[in-house]
Amino acid sequence: MDLKSLELNIPLNTIRKGSKDSLIGEIFVKFDDICFPRPGWRDIVDAILLHWIGDIWIHEEFNLNNQRKIHLPFMGGPFEITLTQIDGEIFHCLLENRYRDNAGNNDFDVVGEFHINLSVLKEHIKFVCREIIRYCKDQKLFSEDIKSLNLRLLNIDNEWIE
Repeated sequence: MDLKSLELNIPLNTIRKGSKDSLIGEIFVKFDDICFPRPGWRDIVDAILLHWIGDIWIHEEFNLNNQRKIHLPFMGGPFEITLTQIDGEIFHCLLENRYRDNAGNNDFDVVGEFHINLSVLKEHIKFVCREIIRYCKDQKLFSEDIKSLNLRLLNIDNEWIE
């Protein structure tokens, strides 16, 4: 089985304070030559990271075949990454563009499909979260979600970012 790596990209210099205590910046994932949703996609960075960490480490959902399923949505659009457990830490990954069809039914287009090792993705996301927290502290970009993200990392790795 050919495993791909999913790289989370959040250029630090794009992060700005948004309305309602949120942090807005570019955020997208990349594997091979596909960027999802697309390079330059702007969204609520702190809320996405907090949600993704919650879904990966805390909330466990299982489908009818008793496979673990993880949903990683982007906040500002119909885009979602869905991970379905195949075996142990190996997950099937779908990059989905979700929408409603003409009849009002939920539907989606698959933008990318591959297999990943969840442990590798977890380490990468923790690394990115640490970078974001340090950057936000240095730039005095405070938000409740950044504080909560730091608490989640403390619970996961017993590490508090100063």
